[in-house]
Amino acid sequence: MTWTTPPPERHGEHCPAKNRSDEPGSVAELVNFGIQNMIVYGCQFALQVGRILREEKLLSGDESYCAYRGKVRFRVIPGVF
Repeated sequence: MTWTTPPPERHGEHCPAKNRSDEPGSVAELVNFGIQNMIVYGCQFALQVGRILREEKLLSGDESYCAYRGKVRFRVIPGVF
């Protein structure tokens, strides 16, 4: 008997991109500690903080947001930001 279609693959092999551990943001980056990973996450964190500060500056011109800001002390991370 000859196969007319390829044999069935094992679970997970049909989508190799989901099995890759070298993609940014993968679980392997969190588990495998390294200076490169710390640099990447540090840069991402710094960019996120900069974005939040710029957004706050832009929204502070809106009266309704100023009223909201007066009611809510921490808007992103409770106790921090």
